[in-house]
Amino acid sequence: MIKIAVCDDEPLELGTIGSILTDYLQKHPEMDLEFTLFQSSEQLISHIPNEFFHVYLLDIVMDGKNGIEAGDLIHRRYPQALLIYLTSSPDYAIASYTVNAYYYLLKPLEEEKLIPVLERAVTDCKEQDNYQLIRTKTGAVTVLNRQIMYVEYMNHILVYHLLDGSSISSLTFRCSFDEAAKELLSSPGFVKVSSSFLVNLACVKELTAKGFLMPGGVELTVTRSYSEAKHQFLELMLGRVRHDI
Repeated sequence: MIKIAVCDDEPLELGTIGSILTDYLQKHPEMDLEFTLFQSSEQLISHIPNEFFHVYLLDIVMDGKNGIEAGDLIHRRYPQALLIYLTSSPDYAIASYTVNAYYYLLKPLEEEKLIPVLERAVTDCKEQDNYQLIRTKTGAVTVLNRQIMYVEYMNHILVYHLLDGSSISSLTFRCSFDEAAKELLSSPGFVKVSSSFLVNLACVKELTAKGFLMPGGVELTVTRSYSEAKHQFLELMLGRVRHDI
């Protein structure tokens, strides 16, 4: 599911974009998209810490924080998000690219302008790293696989430990670790190292006598039943050396 955020403090403009997207999704349900409308930059910004959107359609000229400022906040937390700017003046085009804008569209916005850009953005999102949709007590959170160092299974909860030092706890699962983490375990580079931990081999800093040393100094033990994980790590390292040569 690709999630799209639309932010414009002009009700008429926001309604127009909403209608275009609604019509498009009715005609193309296979695109697997959903969108959320925000009536102000403040409303959007309040969602930044708790909800990830793959694509942001942002008006530039808004009361409070403008679209450029909002885009900067978005990219600080979600650098992989795509920002598409909407405005009635071309004067802001240069400013929009200071926050790595994906595209710039002039108003009045029409379906013929928006949809080709949006389809290309969606395609690019789907070609990015895979991601996990984690359901938590405060709502769903999307995390790219490459941001995950390791996952701990504890009391029927998956705890995702991320590269930035933070962690996210899922809702309670009423199934086995393998079943709860089956999507991640089927992703390249993720392996179980014990009955309670799985690791992203791309994040391993060092192979130790006990197992794997992770960023931040955490050492995860590779138990005898999962010793194959060490072999997979060594194969990954060997592949990198060959590539460098």
